[in-house]
Amino acid sequence: MRLGTYAEVTLWMVKDTLLRNRWQNLLGTSLQFAGLSAQVIAVTLTLGYAQRLESNTPLDIVGFEFIPQASIPLLVFVAAASGGLLLISSLMTWASQKIILNLRRGYYEFCMERLFRLLKERGAPQQLKQTEGQVRALFMLVRRDGLYCSRYYGALIGAIVPGVTAAAALATCIYTDWTLTIALFAALGVIGPILYRGNRQSSGLSNQVDQRAPACAKELRGQLLEGLQGADKTMVERPDSDAWMDAYMGRLGAAIHSDLVVNLLMSAAISTLVAGVGYQSITSHAGWGRIVIYLVALRYFLVHLKGLARMITTMNQFYVQSSRYRAYVLHGQIPIEGSPGDTDDGMEDL
Repeated sequence: MRLGTYAEVTLWMVKDTLLRNRWQNLLGTSLQFAGLSAQVIAVTLTLGYAQRLESNTPLDIVGFEFIPQASIPLLVFVAAASGGLLLISSLMTWASQKIILNLRRGYYEFCMERLFRLLKERGAPQQLKQTEGQVRALFMLVRRDGLYCSRYYGALIGAIVPGVTAAAALATCIYTDWTLTIALFAALGVIGPILYRGNRQSSGLSNQVDQRAPACAKELRGQLLEGLQGADKTMVERPDSDAWMDAYMGRLGAAIHSDLVVNLLMSAAISTLVAGVGYQSITSHAGWGRIVIYLVALRYFLVHLKGLARMITTMNQFYVQSSRYRAYVLHGQIPIEGSPGDTDDGMEDL
């Protein structure tokens, strides 16, 4: 998977999805941001109340003075406000997910309709001579690659909020303490190549799942017929099935690998930065407010970096299928490798 080709496919997918339904995509993404913002406000409110409670500094609200350690109404207000904000955040996130799910379904249906329309305009593909082979190959485009394009779309729009949030949290970290944040960048430089290799492997395994599915289905069907005919075999080897399963489980494991790398960074970064910010706070007598702000920003950065990495891994898993669909739409090319065998496409995880 060359970066140039990957960029071309991704740019085409952006134009074909995000720019096709601008207002619906904007609504779904805006609700995600609003839900996240409500969550951040709730956390900020709770932390602010905790600091006031510790220092017992009087708090003036619209002309009324409250003593945190002696005010039950203030406690009730903070609890109700933070709980209400988290409830609003949950509802907004749910609404956003519903909108995006409907957009993914609509895009899959659009992919099917576009393929049928292009097939009618272009006629039978020239790469395949047999009608049966043409039907199988085109079935793969509709049933497999079109649906995988929908998965790619879901990951593409799902990467917007984590990406922007991680950038904003990183800017907060830089503003709070730029020297410690440089160390964080150094750690990112270490894991970057590891994530890239994992994503390349994920894309290759996803392609192998599709290529090996027909042979796996044929092998299992043959073994089933032998069993029905009373064949007595104590040990049965399934080379095609085993190869398909290795690729299938490897593809699922790619996201686990991505999470592991980011979690290792998270554990190392938090322990190191707690020590660094804590030492600076103690020596400069600046208080712990700064370390709390930094750690909250760091948490949001690392959590959303993890989400962004997972979305990128998902896009890489379905890059090959999206590239094949794009090749047919733009150039009329069909997946020759999908024509022999059976129409089993190995999509049990969808």
